[in-house]
Amino acid sequence: MRPSRNRPEFVAVSLIVLISLLLSACAQPAPTPAPAAPAATAAPASTKAPEPTKVAEPTKAAAPAATKAPEPTKAPEPTKAAAAAPAGAKQMIFASAAMPTSLNIFNMPGGQWMRYFRFAFGRLTNLDVNNKIVPDLAESWTISPDGLTYTFKLRKGVTWHDGQPFTAKDVVTTFTLHCTKDIGSNRVQVLKNIVDCQDYYDGKKTEMTGVKAIDENTVEIKVAKQDAVFFYSIPDIPIAPDHVVSKIKPADFVKSDFVLKRPYPGTGPYIIKEYKPDDSIEFEANPKYFGGAPKIPSILDKKIPDPNTRLLAFEKGEVDIIDGFPAAEYDRVMKIPGAQPVPALGTIGAWWINYATDKPNKDDPKYKAMRTPEFRQAFAYAIDMAGWANISSGGHPDMVNLRNCYWVSGIFGVGECDKSLNTYAYNEAKAKELLKKIGWDPKWELDYAAHTATVPADEAVQQMLAKVGINVKLRGIDPAVYIDETYQKGNFDITTIGLGGTANMIDFYYRFRCGNIYNKDTCPNCYNMIRYCNPEFDKMITEALNSADPKVYEPLMSKMTKLWNEELPFVINSQNKYFRMVGPKVDAKTVKIGLGYNWEDIHLWAFK
Repeated sequence: MRPSRNRPEFVAVSLIVLISLLLSACAQPAPTPAPAAPAATAAPASTKAPEPTKVAEPTKAAAPAATKAPEPTKAPEPTKAAAAAPAGAKQMIFASAAMPTSLNIFNMPGGQWMRYFRFAFGRLTNLDVNNKIVPDLAESWTISPDGLTYTFKLRKGVTWHDGQPFTAKDVVTTFTLHCTKDIGSNRVQVLKNIVDCQDYYDGKKTEMTGVKAIDENTVEIKVAKQDAVFFYSIPDIPIAPDHVVSKIKPADFVKSDFVLKRPYPGTGPYIIKEYKPDDSIEFEANPKYFGGAPKIPSILDKKIPDPNTRLLAFEKGEVDIIDGFPAAEYDRVMKIPGAQPVPALGTIGAWWINYATDKPNKDDPKYKAMRTPEFRQAFAYAIDMAGWANISSGGHPDMVNLRNCYWVSGIFGVGECDKSLNTYAYNEAKAKELLKKIGWDPKWELDYAAHTATVPADEAVQQMLAKVGINVKLRGIDPAVYIDETYQKGNFDITTIGLGGTANMIDFYYRFRCGNIYNKDTCPNCYNMIRYCNPEFDKMITEALNSADPKVYEPLMSKMTKLWNEELPFVINSQNKYFRMVGPKVDAKTVKIGLGYNWEDIHLWAFK
């Protein structure tokens, strides 16, 4: 789950953290049902987006006995391109709140990073606008009846941006490097089930046999046991060019020109032309893209941190696309001549409460009290959600869907919550009663750390909490250091970031195991930001992770959901209604918004 703000200024900044909460998440990367173990898996065709968006249904596990595999999944024919841009239209300009300080293909801490690599690099499989797995660099795949061997047939004739042929060797190198300790991958946690990956990472083996090239166009990946996460991690693994990255020592990779200056070459629809860390990134069309040459010659994404400044630039026609806008400006934005709002589901917002289990003063009475379910329940009861939503949306509460959970019926997706879950309806008296029970001292001050800056909705929460005796001090954290301050250092008591709307739930839960708290020496790629630890929860998630059968893990997911509804590691508040504002130069009918920074069919976006 990559960090993304549920702020009134942003309306929604990202859609999902598939796999990683950093996502983007957030992930983000960034969430998707777990795979089964059929004889062969078909790639679902792209379909019309449902209402509301739902994740793909999990496939059913095959019987243990070997069966004849059906025909492998076939790649769809490239979609017909939209009309070419008119003469004079050369560049489409995005305006973003933040810009990455490096582009490391093996360590993408957020959804925005993932977005850029989706522009420029291919993956074995991709996700369509409905979050279904579809072909990308792999035109088909099969999964063995025992669920342990994945065989990918690669597209023929694909070339890297520099003209070199794409082959199975590139795939082997990519996965091997993810399992190389010195490379610093933040995906190794979901890939370590690949045969030999963990031993190779630990230096116990000098060769990783779990990934091998059968021939130039066929790759075989073996996992040690059925894994409910691995297959759905594949769309988050951009394939790197062997002929470039293999020449860089893994320990030197983070300081290489490939990371700091220009990740090149890729196989995607766009070529990274120029990258200015923490400032901008410019792309030019790849005329040889296997899905068809892009219709927009150039894309520039530049940093404009202030939301009002971004909106003004959009209004003046200086930028063509912004994601979100100050909610108070809703009426004004919708009346901008030529503006084209493209709606979609946004992030699910939450207040995250730190367990502080790794702080030197973790046994301070304040932190002991904060770790109790009663404190978190009191926090939830203290919030007047309807009033908060009205302020958060700038007086347009129809832009926010109030929620009290992250799951459909306790399992997957972005639909209705399990009806048996406690909604924690606004109740100041109940909140005070719970705080009294745990001996809460209203003089204790809590650090309420907001991504970027505090806003009126944060001030409203501060006032609501003060009414029940919870004293919070507001502060903003610069986006450039937010991950370091929260995920890595845990320097907050309460923070507010968004959750991807369709994260892989098993992976999502996996992030909150006791052992997944960040440690620069023993767990540098762990991101249990709130330092949550519950042995009962760990036992259930371990059992779920050891199966690729939905009949096994779905009931466990439901139990875990109910446990979280009681303990409230974070307090869910809403899901934003998201608007991408498209300027008059761009044909909004060609603009698709894939779930979780998938940015489907960017090569088909076009000028009018």
